[in-house]
Amino acid sequence: MKNKYLAWLPSSALALVLMISTGTAIAQAGTSVIKFNTTSFVTNHYMFQYERVLSPKHSIAIGIGFSSDAELPFKEQLLDAADGNQDAINAIESTKFDKLTITPEYRFYTGSKVAPIGFYVAPFMRYMHMSSDQIYPFTTSDGNYHEIPVQGTFDCFGAGAMIGIQWALGSHLTLDWWILGPFYGVQDGSFHGTGDLTDYTTQDAADLESDIESVDLGPWSVEATVSGAGTTNGVVDATVEGPYLGLRAFGFALGFRF
Repeated sequence: MKNKYLAWLPSSALALVLMISTGTAIAQAGTSVIKFNTTSFVTNHYMFQYERVLSPKHSIAIGIGFSSDAELPFKEQLLDAADGNQDAINAIESTKFDKLTITPEYRFYTGSKVAPIGFYVAPFMRYMHMSSDQIYPFTTSDGNYHEIPVQGTFDCFGAGAMIGIQWALGSHLTLDWWILGPFYGVQDGSFHGTGDLTDYTTQDAADLESDIESVDLGPWSVEATVSGAGTTNGVVDATVEGPYLGLRAFGFALGFRF
């Protein structure tokens, strides 16, 4: 799944470049705005956006966001599903992701003002990639405690629409309020770990698979495979698939207009 989503990026980037070039021709004195979402500090996901005016009512924009040591996107559901299992709780609490988001959008400005000032409607697409390193703890049936290093990735692609309003704060500064923007798409995650499973029995491997697959993630499905029980190079693989749901809301982006 990851390669399929990544393949979308070059073509979208090319389309964006062509749109910007077209916009330059349409609006000879076209307005550009570089912005930083000031409210992104709350979620530890730092977001920047570049907007380019194409005409008095139209513009395009692309946003880039990144974060380090982000929590799992469904952490609370996982903790509830752990039901007191301390091994699972430790794994969930210790898992942190590095995250990248790319959000191209088209804006239509309404009302009497000229873009990029005023109320707008903005269809958009969103791509997100997350990667992690974690330690997955597991206790076998004979009471032996194991910690398996696991690397994980999530790739998500969706689309939605947002409403917002942008104000001019003098001749060069703007304030862009991203009021509400739900989006929907698809996502998949894959996790791979290797470790010493010399004292694992076949039943222990089956129990570990069941332990992973029994986590209730609502609309997301989980599949796990454990191989190499009784060896020093055992393998634990898991995949997560399901819808990609999200909401862009209540963001205040401070911009520099030139």
